Amino acid sequence: MSFAPLLQRIKEVLVDGAGSANTLALADRFRDGFFGDQPPSQASRDAHENKRYWARISQMGRYAAPEHVSRQIYEITVELEVTYFVENPAEADKWRAVIAAAAYDAHRVRLALCTPGNLTATAAAVSTQLADGCLEFVRWSQEPPRAAERVILTASFEFTAIFLATVPA
Repeated sequence: MSFAPLLQRIKEVLVDGAGSANTLALADRFRDGFFGDQPPSQASRDAHENKRYWARISQMGRYAAPEHVSRQIYEITVELEVTYFVENPAEADKWRAVIAAAAYDAHRVRLALCTPGNLTATAAAVSTQLADGCLEFVRWSQEPPRAAERVILTASFEFTAIFLATVPA
């Protein structure tokens, strides 16, 4: 059982525009490499090049299934955090433009990750083990910037999915 193919496929969809439907156009794509514990100054520099994302499996629980079978079923939570650079944060119009762009991205990312089949397998044909090959959208939110981080905007997504794990013999 490995979650690596799922995280790889999320990267392929968000960075490369992979998928069979509702894919991200080049202008809507993200860059890989943002880390949640990154100092604000580094996150700001990185987001200046292009909006960044970080995905993680934050929770896993048993889904209604017998305990001693060859396949275990889990309900997982996938969290996605994205950062945006705000050019000249002293101008309110700049903030509004970035907030609007982030909200638009929320819609596009939801479509790309929640379309059945878009997350079935990696580009190398490795199964992600997701039921229906997609995530289920739960919520999206933006965090107001803190004084020390006024040049970046952070938004967060929460998704759930059913993960089908084969138990080794």
